[in-house]
Amino acid sequence: MFEALVVALLFSVLNYGINRATASGDGDFFHNCAPSRCSEEGTEIRFPFRLATSPQSCGAPGLELACSREADTILLHPILGLCKVTAIDYRYGGLNVIPLEESWTRCPLQKISTTNLSTSVYIPDSYGGEIANLVRCSRELIPTEKTGTRPGLGDSIVGPISCLSNTSQFIYLMDGSEPMYILPLDCTVVSNGILMPADYDIKSTMLFTDRARRVIAFGETTLTWSVPNMTDICLDCERNGHSCGFSSQRRQAFCKRQGSRVKVIA
Repeated sequence: MFEALVVALLFSVLNYGINRATASGDGDFFHNCAPSRCSEEGTEIRFPFRLATSPQSCGAPGLELACSREADTILLHPILGLCKVTAIDYRYGGLNVIPLEESWTRCPLQKISTTNLSTSVYIPDSYGGEIANLVRCSRELIPTEKTGTRPGLGDSIVGPISCLSNTSQFIYLMDGSEPMYILPLDCTVVSNGILMPADYDIKSTMLFTDRARRVIAFGETTLTWSVPNMTDICLDCERNGHSCGFSSQRRQAFCKRQGSRVKVIA
């Protein structure tokens, strides 16, 4: 009986020490990897992202960001090249980016609509984002023909897009939720499934025309990120209002629950 009690106490002490060390290590993460911004108005950078100047353990592989001289948040995407990050949503794992490379700025919508942007980490947000279609018409539409089926929500058709149109064809960006019958009979879809930049501000009501102009002028698009053993943990953590971190000892992401304490019972 005495030997069993000694073993139980030793196990409790050992377990207490391990838990204290783990809790201390988890706490050190948020001290060493505090959230940051490239500017006062810039998007917040925190795990699973990190700045290039931060320790590697502060972020997940492939989710490294940098600050430009203009204090913009910059992502080096394997396909898009250098991109300006305009928004990050940690609850749903999405970010809006604008390509900065010259080859993407000449006619950005053409490149966005014909290029596969999927990589090992980043995937176009084809699930939660708003979708649009490129349509071609043989004549230029008059303003009343650009109105959709939802009154008060602005036009559902934007264009013509100058870099894609000429005297014999006029290319427009059309809200993907609108039926084709609102267009003249000579109009046809030339490309579908074009992603609109997501609006992560739940208080705002961004119209389709605003999103469409951002895509046409800048090629802004929405990507999601995926890192094994990290993404799901962090998304669930953020949606519940907690902070996500990374334990170097356990080699996995963890959720910091506010006010949580290690409780040891001997």
